[in-house]
Amino acid sequence: MNSNDCLDEKIHYLNTSAQMEHFKTTLDQFYLEISQMDPPGDINNVKCDLIETSNKKLKETEKILVNTLVSLYHFSRSINPIDLNVESKLMSLRGQRNRLSSVKIKAILANFLSIPIKRVITFAKMLPDFIELDQNDQLNLIQAGTLEITICSSSSMYDREMNKFENLISKENHVQNSDNLKLEFLKRLWTEDLYEKTVVFLKSINDFNLGERGLVIFLILILFSPDRPRLINRNKIEKIQSKFSFLLEKYMIWKDGLNETTKKNYSNVLLRLRELRELAEMHSSLILDADLSALEPFPLAFISNKKEESSLVQRTDTREEPLSNEL
Repeated sequence: MNSNDCLDEKIHYLNTSAQMEHFKTTLDQFYLEISQMDPPGDINNVKCDLIETSNKKLKETEKILVNTLVSLYHFSRSINPIDLNVESKLMSLRGQRNRLSSVKIKAILANFLSIPIKRVITFAKMLPDFIELDQNDQLNLIQAGTLEITICSSSSMYDREMNKFENLISKENHVQNSDNLKLEFLKRLWTEDLYEKTVVFLKSINDFNLGERGLVIFLILILFSPDRPRLINRNKIEKIQSKFSFLLEKYMIWKDGLNETTKKNYSNVLLRLRELRELAEMHSSLILDADLSALEPFPLAFISNKKEESSLVQRTDTREEPLSNEL
């Protein structure tokens, strides 16, 4: 490695450390807010150690676990209300055919992630298995998984007949407000390919008939993905994911019966994890060059993390280990 490469390494490390430190500070402040809230239900009921893996019959304690998870998920939505009325903001810029309007549109789309990110963090910080992880792993799981969780969870807000997102706390329970966001409008901002793949994915998730309970378990599988970059305790995260994966199978059997359709649906649901990751990459690529100075802290951290991942892939350095994020 020559001197220029060494200098690039140092600058790269300092920039990455600064971004992570900024995100950590922002996250700590939000953690403090969450800690002062009273979650619905006992969070000790949702530990992965309560999941029995010796048989596929759903126990009463596991039913309580699933119901508590759903309550926590609804809570994360209700205390982080989202504004779906972004169409007017974006339409005022679409008529301006210049690079500046394009950058502003991307900033609006990026900042739209603020509430979904807060929802993911709120939900994650009520899970004992997540809280007990090293903070480095917490940061990286949130940064890497937020967009995937956001896309997948939006399936519960998706009205396939009207092709729109409804502003719901729960499709099974109640509506947050009457806001909605038509996917035909988003089609104008996305590529045709991204639009088609997003709609197909949303429909496929709903076709599995998971219900909200099955969907929330699936979101936990996304959160605890042991193959995320820069993780310290992959084995522990893999164990957590494996337990909840088994819980999802048990829940689907309890709900739909032990038959070939259930087995096939369970296998196909797990296959959607890879498809979801590719879809999230497509979505993130739309906002990576947004004006960083116009971004709120959480979208800024998300985009910085994505750029960091891209730079690691493109690096010609032959070292076996990437730079660590020392917090």
